[in-house]
Amino acid sequence: MKKIYLKVRKRTRNDPEFVKLTALAGRIAQLLYSKPQPEQSLRACLDDSLGAVYSLMYAKHYKFVSRPQALDQKDIGNVLIRARKMATSKLRTEGKWTAGFYFNNALFRTAAVYHRSLKITTGDETSSIKILIKTAEERYRQARGVDWMSKSAMKVNCEVNSLKHTSSGIIDGRKVEFEHALAAIDEILDLIEALK
Repeated sequence: MKKIYLKVRKRTRNDPEFVKLTALAGRIAQLLYSKPQPEQSLRACLDDSLGAVYSLMYAKHYKFVSRPQALDQKDIGNVLIRARKMATSKLRTEGKWTAGFYFNNALFRTAAVYHRSLKITTGDETSSIKILIKTAEERYRQARGVDWMSKSAMKVNCEVNSLKHTSSGIIDGRKVEFEHALAAIDEILDLIEALK
């Protein structure tokens, strides 16, 4: 069976954020290739990290636009159109809605990887995320001699928790921008590289 690859537009490939995404994919490949091999749970975490990078690449390719403002009637009308089309097996494969879908996918994957990587790098499966962060920061400081920067990873995690645990979801608008999603993956990989 022939493999099909998305032809990424030259303008997208040269976009500074897209270039950073390719570098993140390279870092994940390096971690997966490293000797000794990372433990199985870390390999699975890196697989999900690569999925987040993949989703951000698609979001960028389909011209993701952040939506910090609240949803309006036009936005809901577009959702209705999308639902009716999907009900007749017509799937949109490009455009802003698709870009937003990929962006949301990246956020959920990144938040999951953030929490799991904290558990893996600290060896603590049971503590609260606040304790895991504190332990990870201490271990990172010991390993690298500097503080671990994780503001974007925390911001993504808070956004996803809000999406999961509030009735409004993102109806009031997004708090996380593309640059935060990109930086969050970088911060998580930084922690893994320091403490694997």
